[in-house]
Amino acid sequence: MWSILKAYQFVCLVLFFLNFQAYSSLCDDLGIKSYPKTNLWKEDIDCCEWDGVTCDNDKGQVIGLDLSCSWLHGTIPSNSSLFLLPHLQKLNLAFNDFNYSKISSEFGRFASLVYLNLSNAKFAGAIPSELSQLSKLVSLDLSGNYVQSLEQHTLGLSLSYNAKITSAAYTLPKLQYLYLSSCNISEFPRFLKG
Repeated sequence: MWSILKAYQFVCLVLFFLNFQAYSSLCDDLGIKSYPKTNLWKEDIDCCEWDGVTCDNDKGQVIGLDLSCSWLHGTIPSNSSLFLLPHLQKLNLAFNDFNYSKISSEFGRFASLVYLNLSNAKFAGAIPSELSQLSKLVSLDLSGNYVQSLEQHTLGLSLSYNAKITSAAYTLPKLQYLYLSSCNISEFPRFLKG
């Protein structure tokens, strides 16, 4: 069972990063170390030991993926193998270039997700309502993207001025932090108006 799980996760991760081309990162301009982490992913090394990958110690399931500042350039299609990693708890794809593509509704499939960072990743369009299915989510960072609008029914939130959630009794009961700075939201959300 262990080797089948490892092989499955290995294939999912490799297929995910094969969708992208490398490009220099904005991180370098900000003084943050950046490099294509996926270039260090080697076939003869357990994927749980790859740079940016975190696995559960007991079951060996991939529970964390940090590919921030990893020089990823391309789009994440809805049939991406990324969405075949159901045990993810932390996902960080910040500071990459997803070519102003839409945030896939498939991100809503990560039922165990606690932390999602898609900041400064050149996403555009509406925030998919499927993100409201992430009932364990504590932190969501969409800052620095070009989202068009955010309606109250999308995330069901009530925010204070410092972007810390004061009440989220709707579909995201555990959400504490929502980051939307520099999103170029075209319509100020009604639920944020005094």
